[in-house]
Amino acid sequence: MIADLSARLHRSAERALSRWSIPEAVPGPALLRQQTIRLRGRLGDGIPGADDRRQFERTLQKLIARGTTELRPRDDIVLAARFTSKAGLLGGLSLAESPRLLGAVLDRWDRLKPNGLLAPLLWHSVFQGYFVASDDQTRDQMRRYLVARLPALASNRMPPTWLPVVEAHQDVLGELPAKPYVAGWFSGDAHPLEELRAHAGIPTTSWFWGCWVDTVLATLVGLGDDGFQLHLGRALEMAGQWPQRRDDILAAVLERYARLSAPQLHDELLARVVDAWGSPHLDLSGLSHRWSNVSEEAVGLICHWLAEEDLADFFELIRTSSRTLSTMDQRRFAYWKRFTQGMRYTRLVLGTGFRWTRNPDVRKFIDKRSQRIAWLQGSTKDNIAILMKIGDCWFVEFGETGNACYPYRDEHRPFDLNRKEHARTELASQPAVSASRLDRMIHRGDWEADFDAVLARLDIWPDAIARGRIGVPRPLPKSAPATNNAAFPGPQPRMATPQGRPSAHESAILLAIAAMNLPGDVARELKSLMTGVVDNRAKRGSYWLELNGRPSDRLIAVLKACGFRYANPRGFYR
Repeated sequence: MIADLSARLHRSAERALSRWSIPEAVPGPALLRQQTIRLRGRLGDGIPGADDRRQFERTLQKLIARGTTELRPRDDIVLAARFTSKAGLLGGLSLAESPRLLGAVLDRWDRLKPNGLLAPLLWHSVFQGYFVASDDQTRDQMRRYLVARLPALASNRMPPTWLPVVEAHQDVLGELPAKPYVAGWFSGDAHPLEELRAHAGIPTTSWFWGCWVDTVLATLVGLGDDGFQLHLGRALEMAGQWPQRRDDILAAVLERYARLSAPQLHDELLARVVDAWGSPHLDLSGLSHRWSNVSEEAVGLICHWLAEEDLADFFELIRTSSRTLSTMDQRRFAYWKRFTQGMRYTRLVLGTGFRWTRNPDVRKFIDKRSQRIAWLQGSTKDNIAILMKIGDCWFVEFGETGNACYPYRDEHRPFDLNRKEHARTELASQPAVSASRLDRMIHRGDWEADFDAVLARLDIWPDAIARGRIGVPRPLPKSAPATNNAAFPGPQPRMATPQGRPSAHESAILLAIAAMNLPGDVARELKSLMTGVVDNRAKRGSYWLELNGRPSDRLIAVLKACGFRYANPRGFYR
């Protein structure tokens, strides 16, 4: 009823305006023109009552049974009002998703009077259908109709109120609909995109937004390191602005970040990924299936950051408490921070004293890691344990002095990672140590060097060491002294250049020895043993003097005074 009344009113208004030749300044026709424009604007958004479901089903039955020849203007209004509505008669599809019927309806609407009052309603409905159609064929049918009929709308004596927005964004009907808005995003001009979002009425689930996001991401990950990092912050903001595409955005950004030449800890990226997907640690993440969508390198980067964050933040935390600091061995945390890049799992197990603390810094620390910490039973209330998985081995390190470090092969791990509480006897399980054939690691004397030797036998090295130069057995030169670790010989010495001048490699050795101003006999011994210099300090690693034999106790003592530690069999580092 309302639809018929609206249609009749529109036709009457059009006939009246076409007959009157009185200038627009005359009050009567001007007022009628204003009211017609206002009603015309409503037509662009549909006519109230025209979307009645039962009327739509009757009209759809007529269309299916008899085609478009017997449709009346009222039927066109009904079909337009529910153009994107799902219908049982169409097998659960909408008219905009049915290629056969859609083609017939668009042909009919294309033959209608282009300047008629009905034209804006039909065009606007097809415009909405264009943005929700998932099929390329139907979308192309609508795109051709929209492009062909748009000039007629613009030449109408009373164009719809939404037409200026459409004309300003005609690119959405082109072959590359998202391209200009992608360019605007990278240039920092968000106005065109925001205007489109605010006034064009494109649903948030439209393919267009997916196309725009995909094009932004493809462009972003194709940039060089500097260009990518320049736009990284805004890309992470985009993940919050488009929640339906959040996982795709985070996955693309994380993968590209992992390919940087030297990816440093990025707090916002870490926080957003962990908040969205949970921890990538095995046995803990209820959202672990999302981590399967990114590469092992990307997962490893997040694990490295989590380990680094846990160790760094806790190390800073214990420094704020003199009572805790007096019982904590800070050297332990400093030592393990050198291996965070290889850690695929970390968990802090805190003593009961931390559980009920009122210290705001400690509470913030605990709340931040509520899903990644557990509680330590059967030990002092201020003790802490750190569970670390490196390669196929686990290491349980305690914070308080008087506790050893306990290593386990993965298959002999005695603790359940799904539990939120761990007894000290469970973490420090001697039978499991025996079964894993690893020795308990004691913090005595220069224990860091002893730990390095144990880890080297397991092919575990500090983060910045070039793995390609170690871990593969190589024959010792015949003149090299024998060592106690034949399976892990040091690098072979390099030869001088054919002209007899020192090679760049030999020059580096000589310069390193000269810089330390060593006693003559010590310098000569070091020169006879040294095979190379590896400087990883720019990568937050160690400075190594590599050897091919066992140094004397005197050489070890002198270099220790120079700040070096000895790691058998590789050499000295600091």
